[in-house]
Amino acid sequence: SCGSINPATRQSARNMVATEDGDGLLRGGVTTARDIYRFLSPYRDSDFFRILWGVYGGGEYVTAPRSKYSVLPVDRKYWFYSSDRLVDAAIRGIRREGRDPLTVAVNAAHDIGMEIHFYFRVGAFYLPFPHHGACSKFYVANPRLHCRDEFGKEVKRISYAFRETQDHILSYLEHILKHRPDGICLAFNRGLPLMICEEPVLREFKRRHGRAARLPDEVDAPEMLAVRHEMLAGFIARAQAMLARHGKALSCIVPRNFRENRLRGLDIEMCVKRGLFESVHVGAGHEDNPLYTKRTKQPPVNQDDLKPILKLKSYGTAKIYLGGCAGHGAFWPPNDPATRARRMLAILKVGLDGAYFWDTNQWFFRDWEHIRRYGDRRHVEKLVQGKIPEPVGRDTLSIHGLTVDRYNPWNAY
Repeated sequence: SCGSINPATRQSARNMVATEDGDGLLRGGVTTARDIYRFLSPYRDSDFFRILWGVYGGGEYVTAPRSKYSVLPVDRKYWFYSSDRLVDAAIRGIRREGRDPLTVAVNAAHDIGMEIHFYFRVGAFYLPFPHHGACSKFYVANPRLHCRDEFGKEVKRISYAFRETQDHILSYLEHILKHRPDGICLAFNRGLPLMICEEPVLREFKRRHGRAARLPDEVDAPEMLAVRHEMLAGFIARAQAMLARHGKALSCIVPRNFRENRLRGLDIEMCVKRGLFESVHVGAGHEDNPLYTKRTKQPPVNQDDLKPILKLKSYGTAKIYLGGCAGHGAFWPPNDPATRARRMLAILKVGLDGAYFWDTNQWFFRDWEHIRRYGDRRHVEKLVQGKIPEPVGRDTLSIHGLTVDRYNPWNAY
């Protein structure tokens, strides 16, 4: 049995944040609004107070036809996997009920007493092969706004250095606010860099330094990085102002390697100092995977070193949630409950605002009975001390008086 604390006496801070990939859910065979409610039901009575909900896998996608934004589901000629058919069936099924998947997700979260932020993958406008034919309409229609590298060659990204890109993204974010989420989350764990050496970047460099940048040598020089940091912070400030007009919060997701973030154009420390985010969720992203950092010759991330995270918190008023991914990432190791509990206890002890899980639903079938209670410090302390045994499985010997034994009815299924 997992229960060591009377539920009536539990003391939970409800300081846990979950991430659910809305696109992934649609690929899981959802066909009705009820399915989304059922999917979120495990969060009821848990210590998770907020869900970051992925908006259709990235890009400015909507399900309503005849929109200026990109429309889902995509045309059947771009179906390459069985999951493409499932997405189509999910969207069409929910819309036949007269509902929208995003509205259903918001209502379902609110019905179980949780906040919900739509997380937006800031760089997801160019779908990977073989789906590239179904790219964002905005991406296809505006090659002038694509990123350019230090050699002037086009990079398959949309550049946020252009005012037109920022205006379009802000318009889309404001559009999806009609579904009444509690906030918007910018997912920087996917998509950086958002600008490289496009004309606005080079023009701003020249304005600052009185000369043209020496490319390719100065592509990542401190002076060039400072330009990108300021330009991206300018977009974030615009997003924050827009959300403030609607009374909504702006949060973000960032990889834990802050040095690599700065190299890719995001100075999260500067953003926190300027009060641009209500909260920062640190930890998801391939950079947290030792295999990735070794392959890209990045310094390894010490998952138990909380000093950089505490320093980030000290810079401003943003709430800081630390964690990682269920799939690629090392902070919450799937097969090491002792390490998970120890790190959760460290989060509670040092004064961070709470913990963060990416792809949280993957834990529903692993250690959910413990993880859903991670906000309860006494429960986590008992886990660390080994005072709560792991669940014990027992064979079912009878069902409603029917002896099962070796004639288990399941064998006839």
